[in-house]
Amino acid sequence: NLKVFAPSSTPSTMCWTSEGSASIRSSVVSDCGMQDHTELLVECIFDLVQVEDPRTRDIQLVTAAVNLLIRACPCMEDVCTTLAHASAYFPDYLVRKGNSSDNGEVGNVLALLLFIAHSWCNDDVVGLKVWHKKVFRKHCSLRTLNLAVVSLLKAQNYVLRLDDLDLTIRRVALLNCIPQVSRSLSL
Repeated sequence: NLKVFAPSSTPSTMCWTSEGSASIRSSVVSDCGMQDHTELLVECIFDLVQVEDPRTRDIQLVTAAVNLLIRACPCMEDVCTTLAHASAYFPDYLVRKGNSSDNGEVGNVLALLLFIAHSWCNDDVVGLKVWHKKVFRKHCSLRTLNLAVVSLLKAQNYVLRLDDLDLTIRRVALLNCIPQVSRSLSL
């Protein structure tokens, strides 16, 4: 079982704008009840990228990133589409690193891939400066984070589009992690 560290001081109706300030989006989180699903989504994305027994630090980083996505995305389907893309990008990182996910960077890489996927999949994007402030501040400088984005994009050969079938399989797996959604979804 993963232990997810969700911020308890932020009401579920608070969302982060692209400038990093809090705003109320009544239809985003409260209507979907997405905040309640953070732990399930984090567990599912670690399963999708085949990382067994992730470190606490990795779980914390990915949880912070998923929480930011939930506040930024208008619905659960968008969040799962972003998570699906990030999970598909992760194997390219592993190939570059010699197929080892045990190097202490899994959380950093996965959280940053979530930013890249978020930027690709969404029209209204939360900028890297906000991601740095909310997710990566304790781990690296904004300059280092920017260089890491470029490095990960290079590992993808700057191609972020997924095959339709791969995307569908990953989205359905993620949506099926959510109890109220899983009843109505199948391939």
